[in-house]
Amino acid sequence: MRIAAAEGHNRWHPDLEPVASVRPGEEITLETRDGLDGQLTRGSGHADCGRLDLGLGHPLTGPIEVEGAEPGDVLEVHVVGYETADFGVNGVIPGFGFLAVPNLRSLTAVILAGGRGSRMGGVDKGLVELNGKPLIEHVLAAIADQVSAVVINANRHQAEYATYGYPVIADSLGDYQGPLAGFLAAMQSVQTTDILSVPCDGPLLSSDLVARLLAAREREDAEIAVAHDGERLQPVYALIPVHLRDSLQAYLDGGDRKIDLWYAHHRMALADFSDVPTTFVNVNTPEERDKLQAGDRA
Repeated sequence: MRIAAAEGHNRWHPDLEPVASVRPGEEITLETRDGLDGQLTRGSGHADCGRLDLGLGHPLTGPIEVEGAEPGDVLEVHVVGYETADFGVNGVIPGFGFLAVPNLRSLTAVILAGGRGSRMGGVDKGLVELNGKPLIEHVLAAIADQVSAVVINANRHQAEYATYGYPVIADSLGDYQGPLAGFLAAMQSVQTTDILSVPCDGPLLSSDLVARLLAAREREDAEIAVAHDGERLQPVYALIPVHLRDSLQAYLDGGDRKIDLWYAHHRMALADFSDVPTTFVNVNTPEERDKLQAGDRA
């Protein structure tokens, strides 16, 4: 079977009808076009580049249906040979394309360390030691490489937090108004398009926290992505666009403080972490710290 290059698309969507159906093990030949769909030739110059229609980019041949395949099946493809044209244009653009690496360049992590620490006897939880290091150090080590910037939201001991080399911001609302106040403070100060919220007392952060949240938000065309451990929502582990700042300000001005109720005002995606629920273990009391320090992550 041979499928011509003209039978294709360049914007994948699950509602696209297949142009052909193949059986498992069947050999097919695909004709393909170059990355700019033939808009440039060997004789093209810089002026032609300025006239490119990027809406024609990355043309794909297909879709092709595999008979008997079900969602979740693994597709194994063997390339038995290929032929090239005498000229073609392609490009690799970081953060772009169907298999793009998530773009972390416009994402600031805000580590929430602005609470009273009431269950910890009033102690600043971010500075409580676990295995010889303050909790804030465990969180920084886990999240810094997943984002482009970090800020620490703290309402006391700010000089001590500043020694870690990251900006320290206080709530713009007084009297310890809760996590949403920390969200707002971050959204009012960062230069990135999104914030990622994480608590200072959660030292076991997943190494793919950001990747899963980004994927969930994109997959569901949502505004906000929030972690879910398989049993319950983890509302302070969230990916939030900064452009929702005015919405959050209005919500807080109305006297509301519950995170899930504000989330309900927007399109929200749940990022599945049911395979690693212990990454959300946090330290609220001295007993919980001692338990975790002894190796118990339950």
